[in-house]
Amino acid sequence: MLPIFSTQSDRPPHTVLETTVPAGHITLQAHLSAPAAPGGWVIIGYSRHYRHFALPHYSFGRTGLATMQLQLSPPQASLSALESDVALHLTQQLILATHWLRSESSANPIPIGLFGAYQDAGIALSAAAFLGREIGAVVTWQGHPDRSMNHLSEIQAPTLLLVNESDESILAANVQARWWLRCTHQLSLVPGRLRLLREKSSFQMVNQLAEEWYRRHLLGRQPLKNFPSQLLGKPGNHEWSGRILQ
Repeated sequence: MLPIFSTQSDRPPHTVLETTVPAGHITLQAHLSAPAAPGGWVIIGYSRHYRHFALPHYSFGRTGLATMQLQLSPPQASLSALESDVALHLTQQLILATHWLRSESSANPIPIGLFGAYQDAGIALSAAAFLGREIGAVVTWQGHPDRSMNHLSEIQAPTLLLVNESDESILAANVQARWWLRCTHQLSLVPGRLRLLREKSSFQMVNQLAEEWYRRHLLGRQPLKNFPSQLLGKPGNHEWSGRILQ
């Protein structure tokens, strides 16, 4: 067992570790960050093409969560492979990594959540569908959940879909996907102009919204009183600024 999973009382207040995770016949690079007594783990799976979106922007330690930022590895022939085949390959990696994390932390079993951004959001959703109740919560940002349409109805974990309010095509895809989800779910808009998506303020808002979703559904805690109202509505509705849009 890696030291970061230790339950000893003399653990440092925060531990960071670079390691490798077995995923079938390959190993994946992973960055683990955990407080001394985390309430849960969030796996952030990202492909090489989206590395700059994963590090260091997304961190949920303020909520008492540990994170595993996992670099997924597309197959060598990915340039000629079908997009669906590549997605299946990456989904399998994320599933195997989740099983590894569950095994490594078996001395102190705690809930596991998934986070996916952009094209990697579909990977998180497909993995959540396969893993069922092994996953406690899912958050996606600027994703294409419609590309995982065949799996959406199988997801059991509460799912938050975050979309920039200026991105009409992504919003339309997420609205469509909403009708296929049978789990507790929410579609929330993040303010800002589309060309500013990569600015620090956008990532901070996404981080805050994701933290509160995990706080409620992964840790079973009440949302903070000063949390933006768009996340506090009825599951399954598209809500913005306190208004529920049917």
